[in-house]
This record gives sequence, C-alpha cells and structure tokens, in this order.
Amino acid sequence: MGPDKRNLKGIGIAGVMFTWALLSFQLSAQIKIRDIRYLASDTSKLDINARIPQVELADSSIARSINTYLQLKWLQNTSKSVSREDLFNRIAFVSNDSSQRLGITEFDYQLIFQNQQIASFEFQYEWMGAYPESHSDYLTFNLKNGRVVQMIDLFTEEGSLMIKAELLKRRKMLVENAEKEWKNELSPEDYASIKEDLFKCIQSPEINRAAITPNGIRFHHSFCFPGVSRALEPDLRIELSRGSLKPWLSEYGRKILLDQNADIKAYGTKGKFQPLVGTIGKYPIVMVLDHWNLEHIRGWYFYKKKEIAIELIGQLTGDSLELVEYAEDEPFGTFSGKLITGQDGSIQFSGSWKSNGKSLPVHLKN
Repeated sequence: MGPDKRNLKGIGIAGVMFTWALLSFQLSAQIKIRDIRYLASDTSKLDINARIPQVELADSSIARSINTYLQLKWLQNTSKSVSREDLFNRIAFVSNDSSQRLGITEFDYQLIFQNQQIASFEFQYEWMGAYPESHSDYLTFNLKNGRVVQMIDLFTEEGSLMIKAELLKRRKMLVENAEKEWKNELSPEDYASIKEDLFKCIQSPEINRAAITPNGIRFHHSFCFPGVSRALEPDLRIELSRGSLKPWLSEYGRKILLDQNADIKAYGTKGKFQPLVGTIGKYPIVMVLDHWNLEHIRGWYFYKKKEIAIELIGQLTGDSLELVEYAEDEPFGTFSGKLITGQDGSIQFSGSWKSNGKSLPVHLKN
C-alpha cells in the first residue's frame, strides 16, 4: 500500500519562505474553519508542511474548547502558550547541520462531514523515524458543547458487541481476498507468517477510531505492518450505513445519526475519555486520556495557566490508574490513584502526583 497520502494535497512548496496563513471558508451558517499552515523551505527552521483546522462558531467558548483540544492533541501546545510562529515546534521533524530530531514531516486534515450538530475530521500525517511512516486518525466534535464524540457512546453495550463482530467478519473477508493476490509472490514461510500476523491484527476491532460520514460511520483500523511491508496490507477501513447501525444505537447515537435537529448539548460530557478537570496540589490542570490497547492508556495533561501538553503513558487495571509523565521523552513524574465512576457516568480521579521525592494530592472530575 505504501505511504497513504490520499489527503496530503501538496501543502509543501519547495523553496517557499516560511509562511503563516489563515485561509478561511464558510461551511454553513453555524461553523467556519480557518487553516493554520506551516510551509517548509530552505530557510525555515522546521522540516514540516502542515495544515491544522481552527474552528469558528457563534459560541466562542465552544470554539475555543475545540481548538484547544486540537492544538494540544496534535501540536502539544496552543496559541495561548506560544507565539503562532512556534506552534509546530514541538512536533516537527528537524534536520540541519547541527542536529536532527525525529518528528512529523507532513500533516493535513479533511473535513469528512459537518452539520449543525457535529464536525467530523480525518487527520493524516507522516512521521520520520528510522524510516517514514504514514498514519491517520479521526476526531468528531459535538458543536453544541465542544466535546469529542466518543464513538463507543453512540451504541448500546449489545450494539458495540454486534458492531465488533461485524467489523471482524468483514475484515476477515478483506484479508482472505488480499492473501490470494500475494500468495504466489511470497515464499511459503513468509506467506504463512504474514497471513497469521494479519489475522491476529484484526482480532480486536477499534470502535472509537472512527468518523461520521454523510452515509454512516467509517471505522478505521491501525496499520498491522510497519514501513514497506504495508504494501501487502489491505485497506481495513469499513463503513457501515446509518440504516444498518440503527438497531445498535444508544439515545445519543440516534440523536446524532438519525435526527440532525436534536438537542445534543447535554450528551457526551462524562466518562474517563472526556476531559478531567481539577488540581495537582493548588495548581489547576486538565487531563485527557485515550485508549492505547486493552488496559493500556495514553494521553496528556496541561496546567491551565500554560496550556503546554505533557505526555502520559500508563495502565488502567480495574479502577486503578497508574500514569508516567514524560518531559523531553524522559520520565519525570507519576500519577497513581483510583478512577471512580458515578451513577450518571461521570468520573472522579483521586490520587497523587510524585516527582523527585515530592508528592502532591490530585483530584479530578468531569
């Protein structure tokens, strides 16, 4: 398959000086999007061509919530914490006479679907490590409250199980069709190994990695192979129509997928993957957690005064959460405590933060 550049639309132009541009277009009466861009050139300090959306809404507080999330997730800082010219500094690939730093070389997005309730984006980027690798991810925002729509919240518990089964069935068919194409191109040993790895890879369908489209929901799947081996990997994205999803939808899901005039402001604000707000000692912070795989957790937190993302990686075992924070790719501190779920689905975290022999209490909730 090779690097997936279907939506990298020539945002880099050789030899162009560093530029900062806000390019706007109006999508509807409810939402506008402006592009924040960085174009690499021979004289720019970063080797990145990037385009990230900045949302404008009638309710500026909701727009700010969305833009803060987007910038912290993808850029690890915000326009509040650094100058606009420095927004891409923390994530960009750098290569010059004196140093080289791994990072992103291409970043772009596509607005897949938008109405008065939601906006659904696909993000694609190329990471330069030992070799370049392309990645994609999805985010859908509730435009009535600024929160990320967690796809798992759109389905009943039974519905989630049914969707996982359907995704697994369809992906098995895709893998079976793909293996017929490369069976005669590989040695028997390589064929058997790749086939086994592919079938293992698709066993745990990811519901949250998905985007709402005009016709339904497109479910993404992480790449199974690194680098050049991806040429053997079929496109594992599956799109299910709104009609086929209808029996499995929760109340929130029905309002989003079947009734675009429904009021969804009160939905999707609770849960461990929605922002947790509170304090470390006396310092106000916001923490955002995300799935990694099974019990593994990743995410970030930031001090409200600074809005600079600090990476978190850890484990959730039952209701016990252990997280390690990283500064400049080095472990710096740890969070330990309990995630307690309320009857309304809200989450509270009570525990401690420790670093260099110092310990502070942590209390967070949503």
